[in-house]
Amino acid sequence: MFIFKLFKRLKLKQKLNSGDYSDRLTAVKALGEMKDIPSIKILIKNLGDEKDSIYTEVCWTLRQLKDARFIELLIDALADEKSSVRMGAAEALGELEDPRSYEPLIKALEDANSRVRYRATSSLGKLKDPCVLEPLIKMLDDSNDEVRGSAVDALGEKKDPRALEPLIHALKDKDEFVRIKAVEALGKLKDPRSMESLLKASKDKEVVVSQAATIALISLKDPRTVDFMIKKLENEDEDYLTLQAAAKTLGELKVSRAIDALIKSLAEPLVREEAIRALGSLKDPRAIEPLIEWLGDGDEDIRKAAAEALSMLGETKWLRVIKGDFEDFSQMGSSGDLRFVEPLLKLLGDGNGNVRKAAAKSLALLRENQWETIIKGDEGDHDRLLGKMDPRTVKALINILTTTNPSEELEFATYHTLGALKDPLAASTLIYALEDGTGDRCKAASRALVRLKDPHTIKLLIKQLGNGYSQVRELVARILGEMNDLRAVEPLIKELKNKSWCVREAAAMALGELKDPRAIEPLQNMSDDKEVYVRQAAKEALRKIREAK
Repeated sequence: MFIFKLFKRLKLKQKLNSGDYSDRLTAVKALGEMKDIPSIKILIKNLGDEKDSIYTEVCWTLRQLKDARFIELLIDALADEKSSVRMGAAEALGELEDPRSYEPLIKALEDANSRVRYRATSSLGKLKDPCVLEPLIKMLDDSNDEVRGSAVDALGEKKDPRALEPLIHALKDKDEFVRIKAVEALGKLKDPRSMESLLKASKDKEVVVSQAATIALISLKDPRTVDFMIKKLENEDEDYLTLQAAAKTLGELKVSRAIDALIKSLAEPLVREEAIRALGSLKDPRAIEPLIEWLGDGDEDIRKAAAEALSMLGETKWLRVIKGDFEDFSQMGSSGDLRFVEPLLKLLGDGNGNVRKAAAKSLALLRENQWETIIKGDEGDHDRLLGKMDPRTVKALINILTTTNPSEELEFATYHTLGALKDPLAASTLIYALEDGTGDRCKAASRALVRLKDPHTIKLLIKQLGNGYSQVRELVARILGEMNDLRAVEPLIKELKNKSWCVREAAAMALGELKDPRAIEPLQNMSDDKEVYVRQAAKEALRKIREAK
């Protein structure tokens, strides 16, 4: 067995010295698996390999061994002439966590090479002996930014109160990387004495430092920071990580006066779930109605969070939503509780067709019978129901178009109904559908837009004349011609100079429909347009305007 191991080791050593990278990598792994001192000596020497990936593999192999027999070998390697060997040895010693490595690692903090000092600092941070605290604190004055950052990290992991003042001092470091690390370390200490310093750091000139300090300050969960957290939550420009932390902590502290800010933050998608959970923790009845609204959200996690929060407020029936069972929607309908209407209306736009049908049936049980007909997608039925519909109709129909992939039948029936309802709220959704560019979807959306004819829609359509897609501008021009609103005249005249002949033709035709004399001269100038269709459209438009005089 001894001869076999010796032969194998020699072969692997040869591979390590070969020019083939793959052979060298295989040799590193195999020597590590042998787990004997001669093999480990070979590995340690190869920490000096110029290939970064070989060095990384050797380091990883040495860290995984965690065998006390190799401690002395690694300690000796801290004095090797190659800095990469010293660096790898320092890294591996940190993983082994052997008391014999304390003094050698502390000595390595004085190494001339900053990368060695960096690894030694990081490894000392993993050691449990309190004697390493003072040497780590001294490293906060190192000339190298990365070394100082490593020392701050290590002190943060120690969570020793004696590191508080040095870490507070590190908040003034010239390097933003070190300041961020100091902020994070103080967050781990969670010492109330750091509050004032973190508050100052939250105003740091570097945004990343400021944000990290804000989150660390919030993590203190100190009642004195409540006003600070509420103010952050009310700031729409605040980053989402800060808002999440503020919402979570205010909920844990059960700050009832934060309820308005938490309800407002429900509008932020990335903060919503934390805000919902916080509102549940407050157990304030004022949160019930806002929470009910999110029971119909398209995100299952949000629905569950809302149901759980409501149960904390004594509204246990909503827990049925958590299961996501279609029969539960029916139970929502049979409950007779009209507060179920809004979430069920939202579920009409769910991506799952079975959910939409179940929601429609539940609404029928609540005597909101029209929704079952809408889900079937029959245009005739839609028309017959228009007189019965309430203001919630438009929002629910828009939800069907924007949060799901409806069948073609349902989609076109929904466009038809939105046009018939003539509610300007639908304008943006219908205009967005024009970007399809061609086909029946555009025609259906165009017909619906023509029926709206309100100032808001006209304004949105005129703005779309600047859309980057020529097919959209063409469609918009045709729609404006049919809407008979003279505010479109000047914008359409400008489109007569559009690069796309299709847009120029559509603008000319639209101006003919509007019959405004202001268009006469611009249309006359189109007589020499290079496209025959544009010339014909301009000629026809002029005829209509003159006949209307």
